[in-house]
Amino acid sequence: MIRRTATGPLPLTRAQTLALLLLLCTHSALLAYGAWVHSPAWDEVGHFAAGLSHWQTGQYEFYRVNPPLVRMWATLPISFAIPKITVAASAEIERPEFVAGPALIRALGPTRTQWAFAIARWFCIPFSLIGALVCFHWARQMFGTASGFIALWAWCFDPNILANAQMITPDTAAASFGVLACYSFWRYLTSPSTPLACIVGMLTGLALLTKATWVCLAVIYPLMWSLVCIPHRIRPVELSRTLRDALLSAAISLLVLNMGYRFDGSGTQVKHLDFKSHLLTSQGENRFANSLLGDVYLPLPAQFVLGIDRQKMDFESNFISYLRGEWKSGGWWYYYLYGLGVKTPVATLMLCTWATFALVRYAFRTTPGPATRHVLAALSPGVFLLCFVSAQTGFSHHLRYVLPAFPSLFLLLSLLGHRWTQRAFTSRVAVVALLTLGATESVYHYPHSLSFYNVLVGGPDNGHEHMLDSNTEWGQDLYFLREWLRENPQARPCYSVHFGILDAQDLGCPTAGWPPPGYAVDDSVDLRTIGPLPGWYAIGVTALHGDSRPDRDFLLRQGVPLCGYFRFFEPVDRVGYSILIYHLTPETVNPVRRQLGLPTVAWSQ
Repeated sequence: MIRRTATGPLPLTRAQTLALLLLLCTHSALLAYGAWVHSPAWDEVGHFAAGLSHWQTGQYEFYRVNPPLVRMWATLPISFAIPKITVAASAEIERPEFVAGPALIRALGPTRTQWAFAIARWFCIPFSLIGALVCFHWARQMFGTASGFIALWAWCFDPNILANAQMITPDTAAASFGVLACYSFWRYLTSPSTPLACIVGMLTGLALLTKATWVCLAVIYPLMWSLVCIPHRIRPVELSRTLRDALLSAAISLLVLNMGYRFDGSGTQVKHLDFKSHLLTSQGENRFANSLLGDVYLPLPAQFVLGIDRQKMDFESNFISYLRGEWKSGGWWYYYLYGLGVKTPVATLMLCTWATFALVRYAFRTTPGPATRHVLAALSPGVFLLCFVSAQTGFSHHLRYVLPAFPSLFLLLSLLGHRWTQRAFTSRVAVVALLTLGATESVYHYPHSLSFYNVLVGGPDNGHEHMLDSNTEWGQDLYFLREWLRENPQARPCYSVHFGILDAQDLGCPTAGWPPPGYAVDDSVDLRTIGPLPGWYAIGVTALHGDSRPDRDFLLRQGVPLCGYFRFFEPVDRVGYSILIYHLTPETVNPVRRQLGLPTVAWSQ
């Protein structure tokens, strides 16, 4: 497909090497800045506490729904300078990491918290660089150097990558190690060898240590193998070697996985595991306790298995989810497709459409053979992962769950660089222009990439009308709120309502106490004290949609306020794209109170 030397693609020229380094340095600089200016997001608080707990106690109960590699790596440089976690995991505390995390941050104080999280986040930047380099190298091997730079550019400036790679959550690392594992297996299919099978096993184990989603590699690898190998006759000796290498690779991946947990609970009998999901329990008890399967010794860490069970229980719980103004119990099968449509730059969507047609044309115009099959095998992990995650409709909260599928999207885009020098000049200009426009739309809204939405849906200003939670507001803008309040001393007292696990005061925000005026904590209150009241308010966009949730009691238990009446007012300013600033006066409040059927108020400063 491309010109090759005896060992692979032609070496990069000096100009190409400089361009590669410039893109990687730019990407790193963006992540480093975002890591400093953003306050700890919801899940980050739990991962931070869990990582420190792993180092301090050698136990892995904290945040068991995700494997420990990323959070342990992130907290490694600060693990000896942070106070010891005092909250212990117990049956009474469902998620101990979310109890220990806020307590730890209160103990550290605002300044030390900002430095600790920044250092932990900076330590995770190499994860994103690994993913960028793998996408570049894989695309370059398939289609040429121009394609490699297209994939690299797409990774470095994609708003979803930028948003998640600057945090200590595992999604970007999962995307990076997942694509690295799939690439190594693709290389094995190209030139099978036992040493390469060992590398596949090692990288598979590392992928599993980033996120349990990669258990689907047990299906992805056979799928890739069938696309490449089944169309031609397989000799018995080749099949025998493949099976031998598969067993060796599986054994190595299990070893790496167990080493990541320091063999904590490895070899536990199935009957001794405290399962919670309906799938693995019967009448509240381990369904295998009295069966032959219960006597099996699992070659997996106990907390890895229990984490998968806990995640399954979450999906079975049918949590309340939000999409386009609708709250409902459970989720939508098309949630992630919709999220990709609204949280990807418009120019990138246009490139995806173009690349899809190019893929169809490439498949039909290329003589069926190894080239076409290898391309389809390279794209299959992302397609399968997207389908696999979309099938989990117990709840729909986070587009980041499909972030490990993004490398396949970037490889698809890289097809537009195939035979770059033979393309018409207008085609090359169009590709470069669309790549530039996509990067511009993304960087224009940086560092607020977590709240990014494309211009088709009105941009980030209108994003909360479409999706919430980690797609829009995750507590990430409290440092920006702190700076806004310092620059606007007239906005006192300012009451803050946001969707996050931390109190604004814990991060140094000079906000007033809780609850704010007008917030109904129950139904037995004086109507004159609820609803809109004069004052200054910093309202997270999630609170604007709280009133429409079907289960008000659930809402209050989760601490999500009922502040939908702020939609009757125009904000005077905004902090990032997740917090709106309101200044309500008696002249603006009383007409709305009358409209809501509430008594008017007289207000004197």
